[in-house]
Amino acid sequence: MSIYSLFETDQAAEVEGHALTLHDVDENGDAYEIHILIARAGGSNSKYAKRFQSLMRPHQHAVNTGTMKDEVAEKIVAQVMAETLILDWDGIKGRDGEDLECTIENKLQLLNDLPQLREVIWAEANKVANFMAVGREEAAKN
Repeated sequence: MSIYSLFETDQAAEVEGHALTLHDVDENGDAYEIHILIARAGGSNSKYAKRFQSLMRPHQHAVNTGTMKDEVAEKIVAQVMAETLILDWDGIKGRDGEDLECTIENKLQLLNDLPQLREVIWAEANKVANFMAVGREEAAKN
């Protein structure tokens, strides 16, 4: 076993995404799955870093002085997540029960309406284990 097996990530997966599967039950009591393809927040996902820096630049003084409002920071994080971390989804339905298309607008709506979902996606995008080269190789064998 080498140090690489502990820390080397799959750079393609960091950009192309990790599949998060959630389970739910519909109004008829039937189980179904929701799939969300999530890129890494960092690592080889340069789109994430560039977009985050771009959106934060106008607020740099507030960041430096510790006066940035939480609402502004949350809005920026949601925008970056919608644009660079949530790559695709399947099985997501709106309040009306209709399938939601995976658009920036729909992503933002869900991230703003459902802060717990935002936290889950954020945690998954920051979980290095989801993008580890060795773990992905082992999962592919199974």
